[in-house]
Amino acid sequence: MMKLACCLPGGSFMPEGVKEVPTTPYESLMMKGCAIMDLGYDGVEVTAGLLLQLTEEECDRFLAENKFPLIAANSFIPPQYPIIGVDEEGKKAVYDYADSVIRRLSYLHIPYIVFGSGGARRIPDGYDPAKAEAELDAFLAHCNETCAKYGVTVVIEPLRATEANFINTVADGAAVVNRVNLPHIRLLADGFHMGFNGENFEDVCTYRDIILHTHIASTPSRKNPGFEGGKEETEFLKCLHKAGYDSYVTVECSFSNFHPEAEAAIRFLKEVLPTL
Repeated sequence: MMKLACCLPGGSFMPEGVKEVPTTPYESLMMKGCAIMDLGYDGVEVTAGLLLQLTEEECDRFLAENKFPLIAANSFIPPQYPIIGVDEEGKKAVYDYADSVIRRLSYLHIPYIVFGSGGARRIPDGYDPAKAEAELDAFLAHCNETCAKYGVTVVIEPLRATEANFINTVADGAAVVNRVNLPHIRLLADGFHMGFNGENFEDVCTYRDIILHTHIASTPSRKNPGFEGGKEETEFLKCLHKAGYDSYVTVECSFSNFHPEAEAAIRFLKEVLPTL
């Protein structure tokens, strides 16, 4: 059966019964991660940026305490490190940043880095599409080489057109994965983006062999799964089940009030999964 994870909530966060907010990245990770697990999730997804803020001592402490599994990291490349249309200095900067993320994930035993990063992968206006494609492929080839050393896999996340100006559908992402044909470059299917785009959820069956990770939220509000009735989320899960997908489905949504909304999400998902 599919396993359920939740993204670490951003912004201010006050767990029930706790009077002080976390003041360091490590405290934020631990407090929020433990709150996710207390709600009954199987794992936690976190941003790469937060992980890079941890000291090596804090990483060692996290591993020693072993409170919860980190199953993936997202937000691979921030927009200040563009991938396409940069000079050699810019290329070195983004390659070095990617390497630092991959090494940190490996140190913390995190298998997947989610490559959404719509701002970083944006094609500049008027830029040659063929040149852009070649530069993206070169970046992915570099990531694949580093990933091979550290046992991490990049999963490309297609994003709706309001967030990225290419690789907008699962079919788009699959075309990139199949074109580069690299063992540590695979695909993510996001039910929210697919639903927003009007994609056929059956595409997860078509590309099952390269889909290693998934995200879910309600459509079109991007609230907790089930918030708008759950019809599209249920259809997405049905197609994942049909495809034989049995890895993590991560709740990635906009939380207004984390505890009740994350609890409602896992309650909805646990009701749906046995019926598939």
